[in-house]
Amino acid sequence: MQQKESAFSAGPSLLVGVLSKASHHQLRSRVVPLFASLGDKAKMILFVGNSTSKDVAEARAAEYGGLPLVWLDVEDGYPPRLKDLAMWQYMYEHHATEYDWFMHLDDDAYVDFERLRDFLRGFELSERNAGPLYLGGPTTGAKFDPQGRPLNVEKGKHGELLPYCVGGPAYVLNRVALQKMGPHISQCAVEWSSWHSNVEVGRCVTKHAGVACGSRPFSEDQMKARFKSAWSVDRQILLPMVLEPVHLNAIALHPVKLRGLRSLPNHMEPVRTQVEAAKAQRRYLHWDGVETIALRGGYKALRLALTCALREARVLRRIFVMPALVPDGDGGHVSIHQLFDVQRASARLGAIESDSAEWTRVVQWPAEYVGVGDEGAFMDTGYLSKAELGEARVLIRRFASNDSDRPMLGEAVEAFCQGFGNEGIDLL
Repeated sequence: MQQKESAFSAGPSLLVGVLSKASHHQLRSRVVPLFASLGDKAKMILFVGNSTSKDVAEARAAEYGGLPLVWLDVEDGYPPRLKDLAMWQYMYEHHATEYDWFMHLDDDAYVDFERLRDFLRGFELSERNAGPLYLGGPTTGAKFDPQGRPLNVEKGKHGELLPYCVGGPAYVLNRVALQKMGPHISQCAVEWSSWHSNVEVGRCVTKHAGVACGSRPFSEDQMKARFKSAWSVDRQILLPMVLEPVHLNAIALHPVKLRGLRSLPNHMEPVRTQVEAAKAQRRYLHWDGVETIALRGGYKALRLALTCALREARVLRRIFVMPALVPDGDGGHVSIHQLFDVQRASARLGAIESDSAEWTRVVQWPAEYVGVGDEGAFMDTGYLSKAELGEARVLIRRFASNDSDRPMLGEAVEAFCQGFGNEGIDLL
């Protein structure tokens, strides 16, 4: 079960810390299926506590296929407050300069690493990752932990509770956040308030990295939808089952357990199969509402919008379905070829026309769209919004007649209209 670096070298570099135990049951029923399904998608390290000795833990890791294991001399109990902090301490001391992003992952969670990298790439394109980032499903929790201790969640300057990231469906720190928090982790392990491990990690991140869980332009609900605590039946995902779209479109799902399905050799595989099948059907990004754009914004705005859509399709590794005809403003239509060098766009960025045979064959599949709002046009998708890729939503407003011939753009234009420099402009 040795991991090959070349298998996951594309995209933002990511190190994943998996918390578990070195018991036969935990390794066999959770860790082995997790690494079998996801171990070739990202660099993953298994962290275990001292409920077994270091020698025994390492021997069992070898027995189960050579799991990449780090033994921590801390308690293995739940909640894993000290083990969680010790894992972050290890990643800071040994890997803080080697990776761009660092993830906490439970052994009963599923992560779509391709979607995660698309998500993180947006923050890099918009240069949001120059500062500390702490991304996951935000919450402020209850007032007390199960032992009756107050959580004492960190507060902002106006007394508001600052959210921490729920640990179950995974959360991510960028390198800046880890390097800011790292020197203080041992202090955080001593100056604790509750037994709740996620709260204590969040407190440490917020206090020393200066950032709470979540990030603009996303609301808490949007982040929770991406890092999904997917309670379905009996407070878990029972498999095999047909996952709902909200689950298929999440970055991370938790919990995925084996209960009642012990005959399955790998209970993670049904989840992986369904998620991959859904992504295969969402390989197209389709333009919609071109007529409104042409009438409101003129051809400059239309061409800029199409360029942004092409760039979005490239980052998402989608095929862009561009209109075959666009309105000319006088009640007629002109060919898209008068606006774009379609042949070059198809070869370089991946594009087809809406009347093509390929699109006719797959039009019944769930597609993603470029939409039109009251203010003008914006790039959006049914399953994965442009804003999901960092502050990248593009809003082309109707500009005044006395303005220049340049369309007005929303604030979050960096990632796809400017994030690639001049790349794609020569396709106009």
